[in-house]
Amino acid sequence: MTVYQIQATIETQLTPLFGEDEAKAMVSLLLQHHFRCSRLELSLKRKEEADPELLARLHKDTERLLQHVPIQYVTGETEFFGLHLAVSPAVLIPRPETEELVQLAVDVLKKIPHPATLLDIGTGSGCIALALKKQFPQSEVYALDVSDEALEVAKHNAGSNGLELHFLKENILFPKRKWKIPELDVIISNPPYITPAEKVQMQRNVLDYEPHRALFVPQVDPIIFYREIAIVARKKLKSGGHLLFEINEQYGKEMLDLLTEKGFRNPAVLRDFRGKERFCVAEK
Repeated sequence: MTVYQIQATIETQLTPLFGEDEAKAMVSLLLQHHFRCSRLELSLKRKEEADPELLARLHKDTERLLQHVPIQYVTGETEFFGLHLAVSPAVLIPRPETEELVQLAVDVLKKIPHPATLLDIGTGSGCIALALKKQFPQSEVYALDVSDEALEVAKHNAGSNGLELHFLKENILFPKRKWKIPELDVIISNPPYITPAEKVQMQRNVLDYEPHRALFVPQVDPIIFYREIAIVARKKLKSGGHLLFEINEQYGKEMLDLLTEKGFRNPAVLRDFRGKERFCVAEK
């Protein structure tokens, strides 16, 4: 089979489940991964024939896609803020909204007149911490997570991108009394924020395959992580330091109330590219 025939065949299989546009995008990513080429280079390979071994691997991957396994877990990779990252079911797949959170942090860090020190809480794949380290190579970046498996992915991504981070294993809900980190200019976090009641609205590829520990919070206390992070921020941020969150769009007011109660200045909720209240920022 030629590359063109393979592409058309897999698209036909996926379209009933995902729609034509998404199926085409998924197949393009799948073939780019297997041929180790760009989208443009793939289009130039349309008449090339695939060997039986490659056809077998593509068949296996297509079966996984038909089971709603996210394409990023099938290929084991994704792109984020100009970085090529490995991902696994141990970490969330980075989203476009989180790239916007990184851009907010970039705008803050540009105003700091010295190499900044920052902490990413719940680092997962390391996407936020690594993107900021790449933008500000002189900065000192700490990346924290409770999961050994997630930290292994983040460490791999740091190495593959030639970036050096300080990694910390810590449960933010039960933090140690003495963290071995200096005072911070920025704390940034995309913590779990989905409530169990929202499961009915979620797509199967997220609900069935992405790590629930990184997604869900107790229904009775949906801002639990933000409260604990705010307590840490009161202790570890420098005066004038910044706190940046990705949040559940339903709890913008609660976030403003929380940060005001904890004594932060100028708390604000900002909208993402879809118009949803997705970010919260404040100063110590």
